[in-house]
Amino acid sequence: MKRQLAIFWMSLFFIISCSNSPIEDGSKKDRVKLLLFYEEYIGNETAKITWSCSEDVKGILGYGENSIDMFLSSLYPSRNHSMTITGLLPNKRYMYITYCGGIGKANSGTRAFTTNIIDNSSIVVSDETKYAEVQAAASAAAAAAAAEAAAAKAKAEAEAAAKAKADFLLKKKRGIWIVGGIGNTNNLPESAVDFFDPVEGIWYNSITALPTPRAFTITVSYKGNIYVIGGLEVSGSVFVASDKTEMYNIETEKWTTLNSAPRKLVGAVGGVSGTNIYIVAGTTSTDMINSTVLNKVYKFSPDIGTGGTWTELTSHETIQPHIDMGGCIINGALYFTGGRYYTSGQEKASTDVYSPGSNSTTVTTEASLNQARHGVGYACYNPLPTDPYPSDAPALFIAGGSTLLNTAIPASTISISNRFEYYQASSSTNTFQTGSNLPYSLYYPAMAVSYTNRTLYLFGGASSINVPTNLILSLNLENPVSTSWTNTNSPMPRARYGHSAVIVDR
Repeated sequence: MKRQLAIFWMSLFFIISCSNSPIEDGSKKDRVKLLLFYEEYIGNETAKITWSCSEDVKGILGYGENSIDMFLSSLYPSRNHSMTITGLLPNKRYMYITYCGGIGKANSGTRAFTTNIIDNSSIVVSDETKYAEVQAAASAAAAAAAAEAAAAKAKAEAEAAAKAKADFLLKKKRGIWIVGGIGNTNNLPESAVDFFDPVEGIWYNSITALPTPRAFTITVSYKGNIYVIGGLEVSGSVFVASDKTEMYNIETEKWTTLNSAPRKLVGAVGGVSGTNIYIVAGTTSTDMINSTVLNKVYKFSPDIGTGGTWTELTSHETIQPHIDMGGCIINGALYFTGGRYYTSGQEKASTDVYSPGSNSTTVTTEASLNQARHGVGYACYNPLPTDPYPSDAPALFIAGGSTLLNTAIPASTISISNRFEYYQASSSTNTFQTGSNLPYSLYYPAMAVSYTNRTLYLFGGASSINVPTNLILSLNLENPVSTSWTNTNSPMPRARYGHSAVIVDR
């Protein structure tokens, strides 16, 4: 017993006093695993215990008759450890435990063996055989651990990619998409589509490209997809009216060419009501005097047939024959205002409403703009019960435009306005209120509402004929009449006018 106590205290002193203590902390010890252990041989007074670790660390062997009270430690870090316990009594039961990297680290748990009555240490598997077995087992365990780590890494990467994709989709759903328009490059239509995240104030440049670059289109969203209809495209070196219908799926990030409109449409207004897209007014060519659409309504049903179904309707009541109006859907009805009269190019101020349910304009005389204009920026505000500000009143916003008559398409001369007007659709006053003027006069800008931010945004527009800007202005909608416009610090990636701004969560 005295000998055993002496060995214990010497072993414990050795463990504590070594500069590279086996119980010191370290990242390697934190991740080490015990791969295998076994009794290599059991004699009557000795026993040899062998074990293997997943890392090069020091090994510790604890043992005792009734409790673990004796410890042996390796001198150097290694993956493979083998220690011989001496001074044992024959035919006695002993407990032992092996450690990789320090007491409390990876271990075998408490095990037991019984010494032999006679010495059988000569009956031992060769060191070479046992070493080969240990190495093979260690290699297999290491390979399994590597495969497990690789699988865990692949899973983590897949989960991170899925989360990043979901986060980006959320941004795309709350973002404002900028489509088409005339750019700075030779005054040609822009193909690049950008979107703006109003929550983070970040632009995503050239997220996709419009297959057929166009300006002055009817651009709406339906079921989370963006529909771009009609407008002006370039054929050779001249502008021509377009009848193309192209749809962009923001989740698959793919464009689909749908059935063309029954006629080419330029400078028209439209919106989504129910499961259909309704379009009124505009012209079918660059000759507005002879090609203006009179009392016709074009209904597009995206869900019917392959490539959607177009239907041409004749309104029961007159639709004002104007080009380049501002208009959109409020509570299922299409509001439109301003524009220029088709035979003279005279700027107009009148407003009307088309009801898809009755296929007719209303008999009510809607309020006129305070300033007659064409080529305005416009947006409709349609809060839902699930929005942050559901009690805000539905409204139509009109900004900028030109106050000069002109019959060319695009307009060849303009006199630009900075006027902002606001029409509250649910109000009994039936009037356009004049709000704070824009800090700049702009022709054919685009506007959209961020329901998350309760903010109206205005994008780009021309500061003079064929000179597009990349400005962004914002207006808090808590009080749209008295609030002033703010020039943001996030200009558009590219200057445009005659473009569209669209959100996909409506």
